[in-house]
Amino acid sequence: MLKPASVAELFAPVAKIGEGHATLGWFVGSTDGGEARVFTRGNDDMGSSAAFYAYPGKDVVVVVLSHAGEKTDDLSWARAVHGRIEEILFAAPAK
Repeated sequence: MLKPASVAELFAPVAKIGEGHATLGWFVGSTDGGEARVFTRGNDDMGSSAAFYAYPGKDVVVVVLSHAGEKTDDLSWARAVHGRIEEILFAAPAK
């Protein structure tokens, strides 16, 4: 629905963050193993929280919805659960 130039502008870096960079409404980064990911989050404080992570190279999308609030002072339950799911999805195969 968008022209390639519009997509490029949408995902162009506007600010550096710890997990990659912010774009116009999205965050772009990579897993510890180098897998590209595009993500957004909602409300990391008390009450409900959400995490949406897409992995374009794997055709995988992970959505976590929670109403459990914060796991720690700087981590919501939605982000904590997503982190564990990402570890499982991209774990090296057992030999």
